[in-house]
Amino acid sequence: MGAGVCGLLGRALYGWAGNRGYRALLQWQSGRDARAFLGRFYRASWYARLLLPWAQRRYHSMRRDESCNHVNCECVWCRCGGL
Repeated sequence: MGAGVCGLLGRALYGWAGNRGYRALLQWQSGRDARAFLGRFYRASWYARLLLPWAQRRYHSMRRDESCNHVNCECVWCRCGGL
């Protein structure tokens, strides 16, 4: 399980918890080593594997553009069209 998968799980959890949950998480973490905290949060674990199917159903990227072939495109999300 890579960092991208854990990032997907984090996005789904943050979206589910909303601003109130995110604020509570930051207050709970304050005063601790942020690098260690985030390392534990984004490390693959049994509970991340357990929650992954839920996160994949819950989070759908708004940036997906199936029509983009990255050749002279002008899609907003990848900006591969010569910016």
